[in-house]
Amino acid sequence: MPTPTRTCERTETPPGRRPRSRLVPGLLLLLLVAGVIVERLIVTDREAIAAEEAKAADALGRGDILGALHWMHSGAVTQAGDAAATRKMVEASLKQTPLKWVNWQRDTLVVENGVGRMRGTMYLIPADSTGLPPGRLLVQFEWEKDGGEWRVKRAKWE
Repeated sequence: MPTPTRTCERTETPPGRRPRSRLVPGLLLLLLVAGVIVERLIVTDREAIAAEEAKAADALGRGDILGALHWMHSGAVTQAGDAAATRKMVEASLKQTPLKWVNWQRDTLVVENGVGRMRGTMYLIPADSTGLPPGRLLVQFEWEKDGGEWRVKRAKWE
């Protein structure tokens, strides 16, 4: 019994039309690229605070006191009194104990109503000249915008 043979005829795409088999993957690739670009351009408050947190740790680790003070909110107040006294107290503390290395381990970061609440652990290695052992602090920071940039307004540590 002979088997039926089938011939496959190729149909030509009319001029001005592209085959759908090429159009769909191209469209999907275009959407993927557009999505990646949009994701890179939009920075959430959490991402912005995390980036500022990393810059602050880097400044502290380099011993850049003025750079570290950059991340203090202009209205930050502690037991020292007003904002200017707080700034002087923090600056004196950083000068008294120079640091060689600082690292953060963030446990939580929640942003609600324009306030970023962060909890975590700060690991500190003092400069060799201090003779102090490495240490760690359990910290809580409240970040608020100051002049369009996220800054630490309140801090607690143990």
